[in-house]
Amino acid sequence: MTAAPVVNPLSVGVYRIDLPTELAGTFGKWRRAQRGRVQLCELENGPNGSARVSFAVLDRPGAFPFGKLGKPTRGTLVSGDVLPEWKDVVLFPLRQFPGAELALQVGTWANFFATHATAEFAALKDAISIARANLAIVRAQLELVRNGSAPNPGAVLQNAAALVKQSAEMILTRAAAIPIAYPRELVNNAIKQLTAAADAIAAAPGKALHALTNFAGDVINTVALPAGLAGAAVLAMAAGGFLVVTEKKITPTSRNLLLGAAAAAFASGFFGVQNVDNLVNRKAPT
Repeated sequence: MTAAPVVNPLSVGVYRIDLPTELAGTFGKWRRAQRGRVQLCELENGPNGSARVSFAVLDRPGAFPFGKLGKPTRGTLVSGDVLPEWKDVVLFPLRQFPGAELALQVGTWANFFATHATAEFAALKDAISIARANLAIVRAQLELVRNGSAPNPGAVLQNAAALVKQSAEMILTRAAAIPIAYPRELVNNAIKQLTAAADAIAAAPGKALHALTNFAGDVINTVALPAGLAGAAVLAMAAGGFLVVTEKKITPTSRNLLLGAAAAAFASGFFGVQNVDNLVNRKAPT
């Protein structure tokens, strides 16, 4: 069967394109303007030093800049024309939620704030409460996607990932500002679990489509760079640095956060990651 021509607007499906690094910003600008209609799937090494970008079109996007970037190659779905339904896509991030919810629940923090009830901890206590409420809001939003009540599921997931990321950043910032020593295990775990939840939400649409896609007869099943983590690269870098400072050593968790953030920051033109240094420098006082 002859493949359908790739024309504007790109139809729903998964595409890949090889780009020289100097065009990363052009692609990133187009992708970020789509408001949940385009999801990154994979970034890997392409031929002749290029970057091979795989991305999923979830809804009718704005015109792809063929004149500047060329035409992407469209993959074929293993399942024919059957796309994964949103109720299935949203299961990816919902599986990540129990860990984040446990890390923030009232009972988990009761003894901590009973012991640390001084003014220095007031802002952190507020941050935990706000993050807990935000996580409940996000779960409710994802449940709307699962039951088919959300009018724009892609945008819902995009906004949900941003809210979870903001919650983790708020906890990180307020914890780092506490001027006295205290046990940081609960803080570290909350940051880790929220970062994982934000990553899972951001990556879900592309992961679901990418898992069903063939390019030139080869099933793509290896992700060289988790695109969802890239959306939270600034947070991951800061969280990794914070864990190293507070735990006084590099652990598997902090190493993974730093490596993932470094990879994502390297691809900043594609993902729109900025101001890494500003957030990394919000370290705990020594």
